[in-house]
Amino acid sequence: MRVVNCQTPVGQALWKKHVRRQTGASDPNYIRRDPVTLRIFGKPCSAREAAGRILEDIRRQGDRALCRYSFLLDGFKTSAPGLAVSTQEKRRAVKQVPAAVQRSIKEAAEHIRAFHQSQLRKKTGSVRRPGCKVSERRFPLRRVGMYVPGGVAPLISTVLMNALPAKVAGVPEVYMATPPGRQG
Repeated sequence: MRVVNCQTPVGQALWKKHVRRQTGASDPNYIRRDPVTLRIFGKPCSAREAAGRILEDIRRQGDRALCRYSFLLDGFKTSAPGLAVSTQEKRRAVKQVPAAVQRSIKEAAEHIRAFHQSQLRKKTGSVRRPGCKVSERRFPLRRVGMYVPGGVAPLISTVLMNALPAKVAGVPEVYMATPPGRQG
């Protein structure tokens, strides 16, 4: 840890640099000038602009563009069939998880599911005045998608806390995306 006196010129310069870096990380309109952005897009661009270009390429070229960006952004070379995780890959992955961890995940899932089931209510309503009834109606979406960050420590809790409420609500299609490692 470093203590910085923000009353000094050096401290003010460090603070401005830190604040600018933090702002750039969360501002979708911040123009990035990093080597990856320059290599992929040929010019500095914001996250919003980069995402728009990627989505437009995927709309026009489909899986071919998706595979190209997977390689450019993640270093993972694949073809369209390699984008989805096969049942066999899932089974192999489950076998690598220690039994105690599997039990903990199942227990957490039971608690999360029970909590969200308790939130389900029947149709409610109230009469505010004669002839005027106010009611609430809940219904599931047809499909939802979730992004699970990969990073150094991917969190199973992200999957549980997003997928289980959707399933409890009755969403028939739940999709998950996560960035691959170099080996997929």
